[in-house]
Amino acid sequence: MKTGRYILIAIAIGIVIFFWAHTAKKIDYMKKSLEFESIIKENLLKMGLSERDLIETYNEEKREGRLKWIYFTKRLRVPANFSFEKPRELIEPGINSKGGKIFSSEISRDGKNLVLKIGIKKIITHIVSFERSPAIARIAIIIDDFGFNKMAMDEFMALDFPLSFSVLPYLKYSKMAAELAHRSGKEVMLHLPLQGTKEEFNKNVITVSMDESEIVKRIESGLKSIPYAIGVNNHMGSIVTQETEIMKIILEKIKEKGLFFVDSLTSERSVGYKMARNMGIRTGRRDVFLDVVNYEDTGYIRHQLQELVKVAKKKGEAIGIGHNRIWTARVLKEELPKLKAENIELVFASQIVR
Repeated sequence: MKTGRYILIAIAIGIVIFFWAHTAKKIDYMKKSLEFESIIKENLLKMGLSERDLIETYNEEKREGRLKWIYFTKRLRVPANFSFEKPRELIEPGINSKGGKIFSSEISRDGKNLVLKIGIKKIITHIVSFERSPAIARIAIIIDDFGFNKMAMDEFMALDFPLSFSVLPYLKYSKMAAELAHRSGKEVMLHLPLQGTKEEFNKNVITVSMDESEIVKRIESGLKSIPYAIGVNNHMGSIVTQETEIMKIILEKIKEKGLFFVDSLTSERSVGYKMARNMGIRTGRRDVFLDVVNYEDTGYIRHQLQELVKVAKKKGEAIGIGHNRIWTARVLKEELPKLKAENIELVFASQIVR
């Protein structure tokens, strides 16, 4: 009798296991690895990191029995003051919501590197490394007003440095400037004309008298005319950037397009930077103008560049704005190679906005 009872129990257990194995939801590891990749990319952007910060990236399809997934590795360069608490804090909730986890978060003994191992069950789908730059500070330089002067433009294109070129729309060389900048490895931005205290020659300038539909139309038109633009900064704009309602319209469109915004800060009363931050737009603001005053004086431009370096050393990073003029191009050609000796890293504007 006992033997028969044990057989019946064994059969019952076997039936339960059989039905559990066939009804339990199977994990699609391929799908999960791609979901995790999307979450990681989204949160890297929130940290102010983009493809330009990648040192190395690699992925391959892996198999283990019937399991199949994509294995991703990423190495990213981050500023010396980058918080190693931030990656786990931002990435983990999203990974957990999809059934995954962070297996480990390890900081190297010298405090320069962080490695996250991410996956689901026993499968590691991602290894993401963050490597702090040895530079003590970072600088981004935006060159405004491309589209005017082809001679100065050519000199800037020849500079082998990560510079961000902000192109005015609707000018003779606007489209050419954007295309040449892109081909030469530079970053392209839209230099959006906004009403200022001085009379603006650009016929498509956005003014305080316009309604929302007209403002949106001009932003759309400006972006369409400048290929490869991934960010926006204001041209002039000392009046418009003080107006909360108009800036909200402009910034909503910038956010919708997935662009970053740099406040040129042509007015100390500008609300652009603060509003963009509050709206969750990656943003920054100008610290130093390189050549607004005495723009033909190369000594003055050198002095302003040193001021930019001082600000960067004090704050950890800084944004400078110059203009499409031959004197500025020649000073940068001579002075930018010297930044490395001062442990200053020159980066694109997209790498410094937050």
